[in-house]
Amino acid sequence: MRQLEEELVGPKLGHNDALAMCAVAASCLQEQDWQGAEIAAKAALANDRALFHGWALLGVSLARQKDFRLAAESFGHALKLRPNNIETWVSLGESYISLLDYKNAALALRRALELDPNAQHASGRRARAIVGRTIAKLSKN
Repeated sequence: MRQLEEELVGPKLGHNDALAMCAVAASCLQEQDWQGAEIAAKAALANDRALFHGWALLGVSLARQKDFRLAAESFGHALKLRPNNIETWVSLGESYISLLDYKNAALALRRALELDPNAQHASGRRARAIVGRTIAKLSKN
């Protein structure tokens, strides 16, 4: 966690500028510019570490770059700010699966399923699909 926190330095911007950097990060993700998204999210967080979207966008950009350890850390920061965000719980679970940390993946995905017991949200349905695929994969081994 300390490594990621130390990287969040840069020129001080206003809150609106930090939000604008989140919009840049989201745009970079749409363009599949993972590094650009990471840079923009870090710039936003350098100015406002309590910015949920900054942490979530950083987590997605890091996961796309296959840095699942730092992605999980970023999703963890985001969840401290919005503990009922289903999508972030699912993303955290996926990061843990990629790290082969099935215990923490199960905890994260279980939380997503608790928040969406009737699979009303796309992220809740995604959590169910991930659990099913992971169980099938593990049962083959």
